[in-house]
Amino acid sequence: MVRNIRLDITCYNNLRLVVYQTQGRDMDNNRRDFIGKSIATSLVALFTPSWVFANWPQNAFEQTNLKEALTAIVKQGSPQAEGVTLTAPKIAENGGQVRVAVQATVDNVEWISILVEKNPVPLTSQFLTLGRSEPYVEANVKVRETSNVIAVVKAGDRFYSASQEVKVTAGGCG
Repeated sequence: MVRNIRLDITCYNNLRLVVYQTQGRDMDNNRRDFIGKSIATSLVALFTPSWVFANWPQNAFEQTNLKEALTAIVKQGSPQAEGVTLTAPKIAENGGQVRVAVQATVDNVEWISILVEKNPVPLTSQFLTLGRSEPYVEANVKVRETSNVIAVVKAGDRFYSASQEVKVTAGGCG
């Protein structure tokens, strides 16, 4: 049997707080439902085929040179210097946490990548976008030393980029 008890508590300045407390076996049923749904979700995740997950650019994240990382994500040609706005501070006091924002004004954006030129691993992040979502991302990235921060956007079969130099007063990569 489940009972609901209503508790009225009058507080300072005639503020009124109403609390509903549930007693009975309802809690056991909620716990069983939670455990059952957790097990079901785990099994679905375990047996989901790998083609459902996003294509991970592992080769690009393993590169230690900016040119090689750009080649790994762009593959051929060079990105056009239009259609992308990169916002980052000109001077970062703490290189361990530099706020970077990227917005694309082109259509059909598939992904947005952020690279830092002089980092040990230049490709810091890559964000996949849905076809109708607004192509805008913000992220905190680590910047080892004063270098260029580069945003690369893939839209259809074309690539676009923007870059900005960030001067770092205290490094963020060790």
